[in-house]
Amino acid sequence: MAEPVGRGRSIEDYATIEAECEGAPIYAFGYTYVYGVSPELLPGGGVQEGNERPRARIAPKKSWEISSNLCGSTPAREPKTMWNDDQPLLPIHLIDGDPETAWSSRGGCANNRQPEWIRIDLPVEATVASVALVCSESGPGAAGQFGEGLKPGKALPGEVVVKLSCDAREWETVYENTPFTGPDAGATTLSFEPRRAKQIWVILGDFQLVQIWGRAVSIGQLEVGDANGRNLALASRGAGVTVSSTFYGYGMDRYTQEMLWPIQYDLGFKWTRVGYDMGVYLWSYVERERGKLEIDARAEEAVAEAHDNGMSVILCLDKGNWLYHDPPRKTDWRRDRRREMMETYFDHQGWPHQTDELMAGWLRYVEYMVRQFRGRVAYWEICNEWQGIGIDNYVRIVRETIPAIRRADPDARIMLGSTGGFDRESILGCLHPDVAPELDAIG
Repeated sequence: MAEPVGRGRSIEDYATIEAECEGAPIYAFGYTYVYGVSPELLPGGGVQEGNERPRARIAPKKSWEISSNLCGSTPAREPKTMWNDDQPLLPIHLIDGDPETAWSSRGGCANNRQPEWIRIDLPVEATVASVALVCSESGPGAAGQFGEGLKPGKALPGEVVVKLSCDAREWETVYENTPFTGPDAGATTLSFEPRRAKQIWVILGDFQLVQIWGRAVSIGQLEVGDANGRNLALASRGAGVTVSSTFYGYGMDRYTQEMLWPIQYDLGFKWTRVGYDMGVYLWSYVERERGKLEIDARAEEAVAEAHDNGMSVILCLDKGNWLYHDPPRKTDWRRDRRREMMETYFDHQGWPHQTDELMAGWLRYVEYMVRQFRGRVAYWEICNEWQGIGIDNYVRIVRETIPAIRRADPDARIMLGSTGGFDRESILGCLHPDVAPELDAIG
């Protein structure tokens, strides 16, 4: 457990000082910068007529200097270790020889908001005769379709330009096609007169909607063919790949979360809510092997760290586990984390009320979590955005979950699960005479 900041540590344990502006430090939490005092938003503006005293800027207190407030955050996700960082859309998938893994650029609300591109660097100069954009047959996320957009691995651009170089300075355009079309499964091969090259730069434009993250390009492989049709763009042949952008999934990536987490302390937040949707405190992440419950070590440290910095933690116990499907899914999670979208937000993998086996597994998870975090969690929230299953089903889950929480910690405080927006009718429908007295808060 980290030593509390208020007992001999300082903000410099979490952030570096990368610059100073008018005598005040600028802290860097990774690539997020926080000015050490309040900025002057209206230079020269008057505050009080006739007051000639110099104005002093406010130096915000650090989190451990604030005893309490009602300010808090609902972080997108939490810090985690590498094996729980689900990344099915990394650019390395373009050169792994498997079209069922995929890459996707970042999504945008507007088309062509920035050019996207893929660059292949060969280990040695070679004769190049073609480039192929290969779409997946199924691709990541094959178990579900989320939103109206195309599936990952199956979204070609509408514009393609191919450039070659032997020195990464002088480039020759060997292919250009607007509009560009091709099948949503298999290869679209772009052939040209063979020539020597070491760098292959494929510039893409005119994007389609990909699932719910906006207009992007997403394919399974990028192949570079030599004069004999052999693919040179493979990691096994020493090729490297660089891309303009990458979509890191709904939960972002662990590096970003690691950088963002301590900003809560510097902002003076006293509350944080974690565990919902794709957080690593979910049942599906805690029980990755049937019968083995284990909290991600870095995620457990994050709660301890927040608690030590004077924050009150709301931990949402959230539903579902692929292992309890019939047949079970994602049984090899170390492989599946790079081959499938971790669709916890859209595919809840079974609610506890649906079968006795699901309910028994859920209650084991609940007791385990409460025992592990006892004394560091202010409120235990029962499921997130539950109204889709109906009030009666949710009330059954709550009725069976409350005793499990009490068994693990008789003094635990319990919160009714948050709805997707303020749903007064659903909330009031849960307040049965035998349920309401057991609740300490409403999400």
